[in-house]
Amino acid sequence: ARASAMEQAKAYFDKAMELLGTLPENEKSRERRTVLLVNQSVVFELLFQWTEYYDLLTRYKSHAMRVRDPLLLGAYYDRMAGCEFSFGLFDEAIHTSSKAIELGETAGKREHVAYAFMVLVCSYLWKGDLIRAVASKEEVLRRIDPGENIYLYGRALCMTSLAFTLLGKWDKALEEGRKAMAAAEETSDASQICSAASTISVVHNFKGDVSKAEEYGELAVRKAPTPMDKGWAEACLAWAWSRKGDPARAVEILAPFVEIAQAAHYVIGVFPGMLWLGEAYWLAGKHEEGRFSLDALKGLADRCGARHYYGLAHATLAAISLETGPAGAAAHFGESIAAFRETKAENDLALACAGYGRLHKRQGRAAEARRYLGEALKIFERLGTPVEPEKVRRDLAELPG
Repeated sequence: ARASAMEQAKAYFDKAMELLGTLPENEKSRERRTVLLVNQSVVFELLFQWTEYYDLLTRYKSHAMRVRDPLLLGAYYDRMAGCEFSFGLFDEAIHTSSKAIELGETAGKREHVAYAFMVLVCSYLWKGDLIRAVASKEEVLRRIDPGENIYLYGRALCMTSLAFTLLGKWDKALEEGRKAMAAAEETSDASQICSAASTISVVHNFKGDVSKAEEYGELAVRKAPTPMDKGWAEACLAWAWSRKGDPARAVEILAPFVEIAQAAHYVIGVFPGMLWLGEAYWLAGKHEEGRFSLDALKGLADRCGARHYYGLAHATLAAISLETGPAGAAAHFGESIAAFRETKAENDLALACAGYGRLHKRQGRAAEARRYLGEALKIFERLGTPVEPEKVRRDLAELPG
């Protein structure tokens, strides 16, 4: 597994589980099975086999509950939490992680506690609780360093980079991504290099630097050693293609990525996949397909409590309505602006305000247009977002009076 030979690792795991099944069930065999299970989480993740892993954890839950080692039980809980997060059960993941942290702190095992805190980082990020995601990252790094566990170290930095991205703090987002890249390169871990490059690609795409997004997306694809790495890397690169002017090419990658993520019940992959696919369809002129994907995302995000993705779905639906006819655009903008204010996603809030201002401008409501465009401009200038401020200034200049 450390060499990213995940298929081989999984084959040995299956054989070990088979052999354990031939032994008498007693305290020692239950403990050995639980140890084997908790040590395989990264293997199952990088093979896109979260459902199979969760089924095994559930099947042998009674074994884990009977072990006397609180550290091992804590490790079992944090692996369960990782599955719950991947399935979009964010509140459940936060609850289970908290139990894992309590047990790990009691046993004094830093690494297991770091894993549980990392699940908290991810769960808070996908829920849109960005400030808590950033704060929880510090709890991970306090307990781990790259030499001990590059996976936990790199993942925590990448998730924090994405949180800073959604907050519109571009410099901090890129700083965290580059730290993850440097640590991965120092340890020659191809999977983590891929993860860091994918993250930096996403940061640049949110910021509006699509050439850089494409550059890092291509690096991620070249380095991807496992199915999970490859899937994410190709999806990030496809999003860059979409925004750079080749959305049809992006659809060819993103549509199967969404299908694979759905089949694996990998909800955290479905969220960005549906968002980017809906945007790519829209940019390719396939508005109905775009609406279908974004409506599905909106419903999923609402059910899972993923407020930021809920806002992004509405914002993109609003943009489609602006292009195809304004009916429904105001409602979409209202929902997106409310979600972005709640999550403090500043750059997305500015983009939504700018869009809403343009809708008012088109409908002849100059005062409302000036209000929303002015708010957008202030946020863009404060964040240092490129390109967008000049667009907003042109809109403001065209308003009467």
